[in-house]
Amino acid sequence: MEGLSVAMRAACERGVFQRLQISNGGPIISHLLYADDALFLGEWSEHNIKNLARVLHCFHVSAGLRVNFNKSRVFGVGVSMQEVTRYARPLGCEPAKLPFNYLGVPIGANMKHIKNWKPVIERFQNKLSKWKSKTLSFGGRLTLVQSILGNIPTYFLSLFVAPQGVIDKLEGIRKKFLWGSSEGTRKIHWASWDMITTSKEAGRIGIGTIKSLNVSLIVKWWSRLRVGPSTTWAAAITSLHDLNSNLEGYYANNTLPGVRKNIAGVRKELLEKEIAIERIMKKQPCGSGNSWTCSLTSDGSFIVKALRNVWESCPTIPIGRFEWTTDIPIKVVCFAWRERMGKIPTALALSKRGVNLENTFCSLCGDIQECADHALVRCQYARTVWEWTFKWCGIPTSTLLSVCDVLEYATKWFDCPLRRKLLLGICYGTLWNTWIARNNRVF
Repeated sequence: MEGLSVAMRAACERGVFQRLQISNGGPIISHLLYADDALFLGEWSEHNIKNLARVLHCFHVSAGLRVNFNKSRVFGVGVSMQEVTRYARPLGCEPAKLPFNYLGVPIGANMKHIKNWKPVIERFQNKLSKWKSKTLSFGGRLTLVQSILGNIPTYFLSLFVAPQGVIDKLEGIRKKFLWGSSEGTRKIHWASWDMITTSKEAGRIGIGTIKSLNVSLIVKWWSRLRVGPSTTWAAAITSLHDLNSNLEGYYANNTLPGVRKNIAGVRKELLEKEIAIERIMKKQPCGSGNSWTCSLTSDGSFIVKALRNVWESCPTIPIGRFEWTTDIPIKVVCFAWRERMGKIPTALALSKRGVNLENTFCSLCGDIQECADHALVRCQYARTVWEWTFKWCGIPTSTLLSVCDVLEYATKWFDCPLRRKLLLGICYGTLWNTWIARNNRVF
């Protein structure tokens, strides 16, 4: 591909091929190369098309590499399809028109229309299939929801501002999969979606929202424009939208529809979330010029995660933070979080949600209606388990009335953080196994 680039530059320097001139004194572009893909841009004329065919033929003769014209297309902007067909003949390519896909990205499509996001929605839905929901634990489904979010839609979300309808659709798929729902079958959603998506520092699960990811990835283009203003794409955007006259405003030319206008438009959404633009990018004097810094990070560089954390920040829940650890299975940690929040399917909780049960009393002692705190802490059986657990750990027992009391009590022992973390893990495991014993008795 380097040889083809050299041949194209030589043809342009000799006036054989007329390149594309970006308005307002922007860069002159003749070709863009990525891996084994080539994109040629130039003035629309029959002379230019024929000379491009001659350049490609010379490249084939000298390098022995032939362009696959069966996979190549000719596009004309602002001209009739008949003229595109006539000009495509010298190259032996198929004529085509906008929109089209290039490297998996729709070019020329209006991404404000939900129909153009259909491939993303379908791939997203296929990955989070029904059988996986049935065979995975809550922790496994949570992990898959996070990994799918990071892999499938990120490419699109980093280039286009997703319509709210698309965001709602993708979030709905995630929500149903996480709680085990499927078409025709609706499972109980034990916690609000805000509790699942907002930050762990506030006592929640913190998987993040698709909206925050989309906005943060789009805003990253602001940083790239400041850090690398001399790159070809930055120079093209700056000239096309005439940003030199108002570079600090993050605005686009409103008369030009397209991706850049949408990228500039997320400024309104940041202001609605009360996130000041100066916190993301601020000009600082530096030597003979200026530099751009981000106050969200310690080193001044923009990071997507930093903006997402600010977007999803919220007040800490009244019962405080929850200690997440990677030293024990994720399903156990997630269950401990749900127990702490009282979001597990006890008899009393199911009854309150409209599930008809013959008996709502504790299956272990049979004395009191079964809630999370009773089944796992206050029940005579559970109290005995905790007494022996603390005795085995070498710490005195105490009067504990709830799961929150147990976890808070565990964090007050030992000066060594490692031993304290180990004790907390033992408590998580005890809660898990107590619940397993309860289920074995019920079912």
